[in-house]
Amino acid sequence: MVRTASHSTQLARWRVPALIATLACFAATLVAVPASAATPRSIFVNSDVPRIAAVSSTRSANIGVKFTASASGVVTALKFYRSSKQTKAYTGSLWSSKSKRLAKVTFAKSTKVGWQTARLTKPVSIKKGSYYYASYLATGGRYPTTKSAFVKKRSHDGLTVPAKGGRYAYGKSSTRPKKTTNTNYFVDVVFVPTSSPISTAELKTAATKRVFFGHQSVGWNVVGGVADLYSAAKIAGPPQAWVDSPTSAISPTSGGALAHTEVGTNGEPDGKVDDFAAYLRGGVGAKVQVAVVKYCYVDIYQGADVTARFNHYRSTMAALKAEFPAITFLYATNPLETGASSSNAARTQFNALVRAEYASTGQLWDIALIESTRPDGSRLAGTVDGKHYEALYSGYTSDGGHLNATGGKLVAAELLRLVAQAH
Repeated sequence: MVRTASHSTQLARWRVPALIATLACFAATLVAVPASAATPRSIFVNSDVPRIAAVSSTRSANIGVKFTASASGVVTALKFYRSSKQTKAYTGSLWSSKSKRLAKVTFAKSTKVGWQTARLTKPVSIKKGSYYYASYLATGGRYPTTKSAFVKKRSHDGLTVPAKGGRYAYGKSSTRPKKTTNTNYFVDVVFVPTSSPISTAELKTAATKRVFFGHQSVGWNVVGGVADLYSAAKIAGPPQAWVDSPTSAISPTSGGALAHTEVGTNGEPDGKVDDFAAYLRGGVGAKVQVAVVKYCYVDIYQGADVTARFNHYRSTMAALKAEFPAITFLYATNPLETGASSSNAARTQFNALVRAEYASTGQLWDIALIESTRPDGSRLAGTVDGKHYEALYSGYTSDGGHLNATGGKLVAAELLRLVAQAH
Protein backbone atom coordinates (compact mmCIF):
# COMPACT_ATOMS: atom_id res chain seq x y z
CA MET A 1 0.00 0.00 0.00
CA VAL A 2 1.20 3.51 -0.80
CA ARG A 3 -0.26 6.67 0.61
CA THR A 4 0.53 10.35 0.52
CA ALA A 5 1.69 11.17 4.03
CA SER A 6 -0.14 14.00 5.76
CA HIS A 7 1.63 16.23 8.27
CA SER A 8 -0.13 14.52 11.18
CA THR A 9 0.86 11.11 9.84
CA GLN A 10 4.45 12.27 9.55
CA LEU A 11 4.55 13.35 13.17
CA ALA A 12 2.94 10.12 14.32
CA ARG A 13 5.61 8.01 12.66
CA TRP A 14 8.60 9.68 14.30
CA ARG A 15 10.57 7.19 16.37
CA VAL A 16 10.93 7.65 20.12
CA PRO A 17 14.69 8.39 19.90
CA ALA A 18 13.99 11.24 17.50
CA LEU A 19 11.45 12.70 19.94
CA ILE A 20 13.96 12.40 22.76
CA ALA A 21 16.55 14.20 20.66
CA THR A 22 14.02 16.90 19.89
CA LEU A 23 13.18 17.40 23.57
CA ALA A 24 16.85 17.50 24.46
CA CYS A 25 17.30 20.40 22.05
CA PHE A 26 14.02 22.12 22.94
CA ALA A 27 15.70 24.87 24.91
CA ALA A 28 17.85 25.94 21.96
CA THR A 29 17.68 29.67 21.31
CA LEU A 30 15.68 30.61 18.22
CA VAL A 31 16.97 33.33 15.90
CA ALA A 32 15.59 35.26 12.97
CA VAL A 33 15.43 33.23 9.79
CA PRO A 34 17.30 34.70 6.81
CA ALA A 35 15.10 35.58 3.87
CA SER A 36 17.07 33.51 1.39
CA ALA A 37 20.25 31.48 1.09
CA ALA A 38 21.73 28.84 -1.11
CA THR A 39 24.46 26.29 -1.52
CA PRO A 40 27.93 27.62 -2.44
CA ARG A 41 28.66 27.12 -6.15
CA SER A 42 31.70 27.29 -8.41
CA ILE A 43 32.53 27.28 -12.11
CA PHE A 44 34.52 24.07 -11.84
CA VAL A 45 34.29 20.91 -9.72
CA ASN A 46 37.15 19.40 -7.74
CA SER A 47 37.61 16.67 -10.34
CA ASP A 48 38.37 19.25 -13.08
CA VAL A 49 42.12 19.04 -13.70
CA PRO A 50 44.39 20.72 -16.26
CA ARG A 51 45.69 18.88 -19.32
CA ILE A 52 49.01 20.73 -19.13
CA ALA A 53 50.36 20.23 -15.61
CA ALA A 54 52.65 23.27 -15.81
CA VAL A 55 53.71 25.53 -18.67
CA SER A 56 57.44 25.76 -19.33
CA SER A 57 57.49 29.56 -19.25
CA THR A 58 58.75 31.28 -16.11
CA ARG A 59 57.32 34.62 -17.17
CA SER A 60 55.04 36.19 -14.55
CA ALA A 61 51.47 36.79 -15.65
CA ASN A 62 48.06 37.79 -14.38
CA ILE A 63 45.80 34.93 -15.45
CA GLY A 64 42.13 34.34 -14.86
CA VAL A 65 38.61 34.00 -16.13
CA LYS A 66 35.64 36.15 -17.16
CA PHE A 67 32.32 34.99 -15.72
CA THR A 68 28.72 35.91 -15.08
CA ALA A 69 26.08 34.55 -12.71
CA SER A 70 22.47 33.68 -13.51
CA ALA A 71 21.39 35.10 -10.14
CA SER A 72 22.57 37.90 -7.92
CA GLY A 73 24.55 36.83 -4.88
CA VAL A 74 27.90 37.07 -3.13
CA VAL A 75 31.39 35.82 -3.91
CA THR A 76 32.87 34.51 -0.66
CA ALA A 77 36.21 33.07 -1.83
CA LEU A 78 38.60 32.69 -4.76
CA LYS A 79 40.17 29.43 -5.93
CA PHE A 80 43.00 28.38 -8.20
CA TYR A 81 44.59 25.09 -9.24
CA ARG A 82 48.20 24.92 -8.02
CA SER A 83 50.75 23.05 -10.15
CA SER A 84 53.63 21.07 -8.71
CA LYS A 85 55.93 23.89 -9.84
CA GLN A 86 54.01 26.58 -7.94
CA THR A 87 55.10 26.62 -4.30
CA LYS A 88 54.98 30.37 -3.64
CA ALA A 89 52.28 32.54 -2.11
CA TYR A 90 50.12 34.20 -4.76
CA THR A 91 47.78 37.19 -4.80
CA GLY A 92 44.27 36.59 -6.09
CA SER A 93 41.82 39.30 -7.13
CA LEU A 94 38.17 39.80 -8.03
CA TRP A 95 37.53 42.57 -10.56
CA SER A 96 34.55 44.46 -11.94
CA SER A 97 34.05 44.90 -15.69
CA LYS A 98 35.51 48.40 -15.26
CA SER A 99 38.73 46.97 -13.79
CA LYS A 100 37.92 48.00 -10.23
CA ARG A 101 39.44 45.55 -7.77
CA LEU A 102 36.57 44.34 -5.60
CA ALA A 103 38.56 41.99 -3.38
CA LYS A 104 42.08 40.69 -2.81
CA VAL A 105 43.24 37.46 -1.17
CA THR A 106 46.51 35.68 -0.53
CA PHE A 107 46.92 32.04 -1.42
CA ALA A 108 49.39 30.76 1.16
CA LYS A 109 52.60 28.94 0.24
CA SER A 110 52.05 25.25 -0.38
CA THR A 111 53.56 22.23 -2.10
CA LYS A 112 50.19 20.52 -2.46
CA VAL A 113 48.98 20.15 -6.04
CA GLY A 114 45.33 20.87 -6.75
CA TRP A 115 42.59 23.35 -5.93
CA GLN A 116 43.36 25.89 -3.22
CA THR A 117 40.77 28.24 -1.73
CA ALA A 118 41.24 31.61 -0.03
CA ARG A 119 38.24 33.19 1.69
CA LEU A 120 37.49 36.87 1.19
CA THR A 121 37.64 39.03 4.31
CA LYS A 122 34.18 40.28 3.39
CA PRO A 123 31.82 38.69 0.81
CA VAL A 124 31.43 40.75 -2.38
CA SER A 125 27.98 41.24 -3.90
CA ILE A 126 27.67 40.64 -7.64
CA LYS A 127 24.71 41.29 -9.93
CA LYS A 128 22.88 38.85 -12.14
CA GLY A 129 24.00 39.08 -15.77
CA SER A 130 26.98 41.38 -15.13
CA TYR A 131 30.50 40.27 -16.00
CA TYR A 132 33.27 39.90 -13.42
CA TYR A 133 36.83 38.64 -13.52
CA ALA A 134 38.74 36.38 -11.14
CA SER A 135 42.52 36.24 -11.47
CA TYR A 136 45.81 35.73 -9.68
CA LEU A 137 49.35 36.92 -10.29
CA ALA A 138 51.29 33.80 -11.26
CA THR A 139 54.73 35.03 -10.25
CA GLY A 140 57.39 32.98 -12.01
CA GLY A 141 54.93 31.32 -14.40
CA ARG A 142 54.80 27.49 -14.43
CA TYR A 143 50.99 27.54 -14.04
CA PRO A 144 48.67 24.75 -15.30
CA THR A 145 46.37 25.17 -18.30
CA THR A 146 43.97 23.47 -20.66
CA LYS A 147 43.99 24.89 -24.17
CA SER A 148 40.77 25.28 -26.19
CA ALA A 149 38.67 24.82 -23.05
CA PHE A 150 36.61 27.92 -23.81
CA VAL A 151 36.04 27.51 -27.54
CA LYS A 152 32.40 27.45 -26.47
CA LYS A 153 30.85 28.90 -23.37
CA ARG A 154 30.93 26.80 -20.21
CA SER A 155 28.06 26.84 -17.72
CA HIS A 156 27.89 25.10 -14.36
CA ASP A 157 25.72 25.72 -11.30
CA GLY A 158 24.43 29.05 -12.62
CA LEU A 159 27.91 30.41 -13.42
CA THR A 160 28.92 30.92 -17.06
CA VAL A 161 32.26 31.54 -18.73
CA PRO A 162 31.71 32.92 -22.26
CA ALA A 163 33.57 31.68 -25.32
CA LYS A 164 37.16 32.94 -25.16
CA GLY A 165 36.55 33.62 -21.47
CA GLY A 166 40.16 33.04 -20.45
CA ARG A 167 42.15 36.17 -19.61
CA TYR A 168 45.87 36.90 -19.32
CA ALA A 169 48.31 39.80 -19.12
CA TYR A 170 52.07 39.51 -18.65
CA GLY A 171 53.54 41.57 -15.84
CA LYS A 172 54.91 41.52 -12.31
CA SER A 173 52.16 43.46 -10.52
CA SER A 174 48.48 42.64 -10.03
CA THR A 175 46.14 43.99 -12.66
CA ARG A 176 42.96 42.83 -14.37
CA PRO A 177 44.06 40.64 -17.29
CA LYS A 178 42.43 41.86 -20.51
CA LYS A 179 43.84 39.70 -23.31
CA THR A 180 41.26 37.13 -24.42
CA THR A 181 41.92 33.43 -25.00
CA ASN A 182 40.10 30.11 -25.07
CA THR A 183 42.66 28.71 -22.60
CA ASN A 184 41.50 27.72 -19.12
CA TYR A 185 43.90 28.87 -16.39
CA PHE A 186 41.88 27.17 -13.64
CA VAL A 187 40.86 30.20 -11.61
CA ASP A 188 37.49 30.03 -9.88
CA VAL A 189 35.17 31.61 -7.34
CA VAL A 190 32.93 30.41 -4.53
CA PHE A 191 29.53 31.98 -5.16
CA VAL A 192 26.37 31.98 -3.04
CA PRO A 193 23.14 33.01 -4.83
CA THR A 194 20.72 35.12 -2.83
CA SER A 195 17.73 34.27 -4.99
CA SER A 196 16.01 30.88 -5.21
CA PRO A 197 18.46 28.05 -4.42
CA ILE A 198 17.21 26.04 -7.40
CA SER A 199 16.14 26.98 -10.91
CA THR A 200 12.75 26.39 -12.50
CA ALA A 201 14.37 24.12 -15.09
CA GLU A 202 15.95 21.98 -12.36
CA LEU A 203 12.64 21.70 -10.51
CA LYS A 204 10.84 20.61 -13.66
CA THR A 205 13.47 18.01 -14.52
CA ALA A 206 13.60 16.62 -10.98
CA ALA A 207 9.81 16.21 -11.01
CA THR A 208 10.11 13.71 -13.87
CA LYS A 209 12.39 11.31 -11.96
CA ARG A 210 11.34 8.34 -9.84
CA VAL A 211 13.13 8.61 -6.51
CA PHE A 212 13.33 6.41 -3.41
CA PHE A 213 14.34 8.24 -0.23
CA GLY A 214 15.05 6.42 3.05
CA HIS A 215 15.08 8.66 6.12
CA GLN A 216 13.87 9.38 9.65
CA SER A 217 12.64 12.58 11.30
CA VAL A 218 14.92 15.15 9.62
CA GLY A 219 13.88 13.53 6.36
CA TRP A 220 10.35 14.79 6.97
CA ASN A 221 11.80 18.32 7.05
CA VAL A 222 13.37 17.63 3.64
CA VAL A 223 10.17 16.16 2.19
CA GLY A 224 8.34 19.25 3.42
CA GLY A 225 11.03 21.43 1.85
CA VAL A 226 10.48 19.71 -1.50
CA ALA A 227 6.77 20.56 -1.38
CA ASP A 228 7.51 24.15 -0.32
CA LEU A 229 9.93 24.70 -3.22
CA TYR A 230 7.44 23.54 -5.83
CA SER A 231 4.65 25.53 -4.22
CA ALA A 232 6.73 28.72 -4.21
CA ALA A 233 7.66 28.21 -7.86
CA LYS A 234 4.04 27.42 -8.79
CA ILE A 235 5.20 24.21 -10.46
CA ALA A 236 3.62 20.79 -10.09
CA GLY A 237 6.01 18.70 -8.02
CA PRO A 238 6.44 14.93 -8.08
CA PRO A 239 3.69 12.98 -6.27
CA GLN A 240 4.93 12.04 -2.80
CA ALA A 241 4.26 8.38 -2.07
CA TRP A 242 4.79 6.73 1.31
CA VAL A 243 6.12 3.18 0.93
CA ASP A 244 4.85 0.79 3.60
CA SER A 245 6.90 -2.23 2.54
CA PRO A 246 9.44 -3.33 -0.08
CA THR A 247 6.65 -4.88 -2.15
CA SER A 248 4.42 -1.79 -2.12
CA ALA A 249 3.43 -0.30 -5.43
CA ILE A 250 4.63 3.24 -6.07
CA SER A 251 1.85 5.47 -7.31
CA PRO A 252 1.78 6.67 -9.98
CA THR A 253 3.34 3.62 -11.62
CA SER A 254 5.02 5.74 -14.29
CA GLY A 255 6.38 9.25 -14.46
CA GLY A 256 7.94 11.18 -11.62
CA ALA A 257 7.44 10.26 -7.97
CA LEU A 258 9.12 10.87 -4.63
CA ALA A 259 8.68 7.54 -2.85
CA HIS A 260 9.95 7.57 0.71
CA THR A 261 9.83 5.72 4.00
CA GLU A 262 11.37 5.68 7.46
CA VAL A 263 14.25 3.22 7.60
CA GLY A 264 15.79 1.62 10.67
CA THR A 265 15.92 3.20 14.10
CA ASN A 266 17.54 6.47 15.16
CA GLY A 267 20.90 5.91 16.81
CA GLU A 268 21.59 2.79 14.73
CA PRO A 269 22.98 3.92 11.36
CA ASP A 270 24.04 0.45 10.21
CA GLY A 271 20.45 -0.69 10.57
CA LYS A 272 19.23 2.26 8.51
CA VAL A 273 21.37 1.53 5.47
CA ASP A 274 20.59 -2.20 5.84
CA ASP A 275 16.86 -1.44 5.89
CA PHE A 276 17.28 0.84 2.86
CA ALA A 277 19.01 -2.02 1.04
CA ALA A 278 16.24 -4.43 2.02
CA TYR A 279 13.61 -2.15 0.47
CA LEU A 280 15.53 -1.96 -2.80
CA ARG A 281 16.19 -5.69 -2.92
CA GLY A 282 12.61 -6.47 -1.95
CA GLY A 283 11.13 -4.80 -5.02
CA VAL A 284 11.52 -1.03 -4.78
CA GLY A 285 14.76 -1.18 -6.77
CA ALA A 286 12.89 -2.21 -9.90
CA LYS A 287 10.59 0.83 -9.69
CA VAL A 288 12.94 3.81 -9.27
CA GLN A 289 15.71 5.68 -11.09
CA VAL A 290 17.36 7.45 -8.16
CA ALA A 291 17.88 6.26 -4.58
CA VAL A 292 19.33 7.84 -1.45
CA VAL A 293 19.40 7.13 2.28
CA LYS A 294 20.02 9.87 4.82
CA TYR A 295 21.22 9.40 8.38
CA CYS A 296 20.01 11.60 11.27
CA TYR A 297 22.19 13.76 13.50
CA VAL A 298 21.59 11.33 16.37
CA ASP A 299 23.17 8.46 14.41
CA ILE A 300 26.76 9.69 14.81
CA TYR A 301 27.72 10.94 18.26
CA GLN A 302 30.58 11.30 20.71
CA GLY A 303 32.26 7.94 21.22
CA ALA A 304 30.84 6.34 18.06
CA ASP A 305 33.16 4.14 16.00
CA VAL A 306 33.12 6.51 13.04
CA THR A 307 35.39 4.43 10.82
CA ALA A 308 33.30 1.30 11.33
CA ARG A 309 30.07 3.18 10.62
CA PHE A 310 31.53 4.62 7.42
CA ASN A 311 32.95 1.30 6.26
CA HIS A 312 29.54 -0.34 6.67
CA TYR A 313 27.86 2.49 4.75
CA ARG A 314 30.44 2.36 1.97
CA SER A 315 30.36 -1.42 1.54
CA THR A 316 26.56 -1.53 1.53
CA MET A 317 26.25 1.27 -1.01
CA ALA A 318 28.92 -0.32 -3.22
CA ALA A 319 27.02 -3.61 -3.19
CA LEU A 320 23.77 -1.85 -4.08
CA LYS A 321 25.43 0.03 -6.93
CA ALA A 322 26.69 -3.28 -8.35
CA GLU A 323 23.28 -4.95 -7.95
CA PHE A 324 21.28 -2.05 -9.44
CA PRO A 325 23.36 -0.51 -12.25
CA ALA A 326 20.30 1.29 -13.66
CA ILE A 327 19.83 3.30 -10.44
CA THR A 328 21.72 6.52 -9.77
CA PHE A 329 22.71 6.36 -6.11
CA LEU A 330 23.21 9.61 -4.21
CA TYR A 331 25.42 9.73 -1.13
CA ALA A 332 24.84 11.94 1.90
CA THR A 333 26.86 13.50 4.68
CA ASN A 334 25.52 13.25 8.22
CA PRO A 335 23.37 16.15 9.48
CA LEU A 336 24.64 18.32 12.33
CA GLU A 337 23.40 19.98 15.51
CA THR A 338 24.00 23.55 16.61
CA GLY A 339 26.96 24.43 18.79
CA ALA A 340 30.48 23.24 19.49
CA SER A 341 30.31 19.64 20.64
CA SER A 342 32.27 16.41 20.55
CA SER A 343 29.31 14.81 18.78
CA ASN A 344 29.56 17.39 15.99
CA ALA A 345 33.29 16.63 15.83
CA ALA A 346 32.47 12.94 15.37
CA ARG A 347 29.94 13.81 12.64
CA THR A 348 32.54 15.99 10.93
CA GLN A 349 35.02 13.10 11.03
CA PHE A 350 32.42 10.82 9.45
CA ASN A 351 31.59 13.45 6.84
CA ALA A 352 35.26 13.87 5.93
CA LEU A 353 35.34 10.17 5.04
CA VAL A 354 32.14 10.51 3.01
CA ARG A 355 33.49 13.52 1.11
CA ALA A 356 36.81 11.84 0.40
CA GLU A 357 34.98 8.85 -1.06
CA TYR A 358 32.16 10.52 -2.98
CA ALA A 359 32.83 14.24 -3.61
CA SER A 360 34.33 13.59 -7.04
CA THR A 361 31.31 11.54 -8.20
CA GLY A 362 29.04 14.55 -8.60
CA GLN A 363 26.46 12.58 -6.60
CA LEU A 364 27.22 13.80 -3.07
CA TRP A 365 24.33 15.39 -1.18
CA ASP A 366 26.43 17.37 1.27
CA ILE A 367 23.83 18.09 3.92
CA ALA A 368 26.44 19.08 6.50
CA LEU A 369 27.98 21.64 4.15
CA ILE A 370 24.60 23.27 3.58
CA GLU A 371 23.69 23.21 7.27
CA SER A 372 27.02 24.76 8.33
CA THR A 373 27.06 27.50 5.68
CA ARG A 374 25.61 30.83 6.74
CA PRO A 375 23.59 32.92 4.26
CA ASP A 376 26.68 35.02 3.45
CA GLY A 377 28.62 31.91 2.49
CA SER A 378 30.82 31.78 5.60
CA ARG A 379 31.16 28.49 7.43
CA LEU A 380 30.15 27.70 11.00
CA ALA A 381 33.06 25.57 12.23
CA GLY A 382 35.73 25.42 14.89
CA THR A 383 37.73 23.17 17.19
CA VAL A 384 36.59 21.33 20.30
CA ASP A 385 39.00 19.27 22.39
CA GLY A 386 41.51 19.55 19.57
CA LYS A 387 39.12 18.16 16.95
CA HIS A 388 37.60 20.03 14.02
CA TYR A 389 33.82 20.34 13.94
CA GLU A 390 31.14 21.84 11.70
CA ALA A 391 27.87 23.01 13.24
CA LEU A 392 24.31 23.64 12.11
CA TYR A 393 23.57 27.34 11.58
CA SER A 394 20.86 28.31 14.07
CA GLY A 395 18.86 30.16 11.42
CA TYR A 396 18.13 26.84 9.69
CA THR A 397 16.73 24.94 12.67
CA SER A 398 13.67 24.92 14.89
CA ASP A 399 15.20 23.09 17.85
CA GLY A 400 18.95 22.76 17.35
CA GLY A 401 18.75 19.61 15.22
CA HIS A 402 15.65 19.46 13.02
CA LEU A 403 15.32 21.86 10.10
CA ASN A 404 12.92 24.79 9.96
CA ALA A 405 11.25 25.87 6.72
CA THR A 406 14.33 27.74 5.49
CA GLY A 407 16.73 24.92 6.29
CA GLY A 408 14.37 22.32 4.88
CA LYS A 409 14.14 24.15 1.56
CA LEU A 410 17.90 24.61 1.26
CA VAL A 411 18.67 20.95 1.91
CA ALA A 412 15.78 19.86 -0.32
CA ALA A 413 16.96 22.14 -3.13
CA GLU A 414 20.35 20.46 -3.25
CA LEU A 415 18.71 17.03 -3.29
CA LEU A 416 16.48 18.07 -6.19
CA ARG A 417 19.43 19.53 -8.09
CA LEU A 418 21.23 16.19 -7.86
CA VAL A 419 18.07 14.33 -8.85
CA ALA A 420 17.69 16.60 -11.88
CA GLN A 421 21.26 15.79 -12.95
CA ALA A 422 20.82 12.02 -12.55
CA HIS A 423 20.82 9.95 -15.73
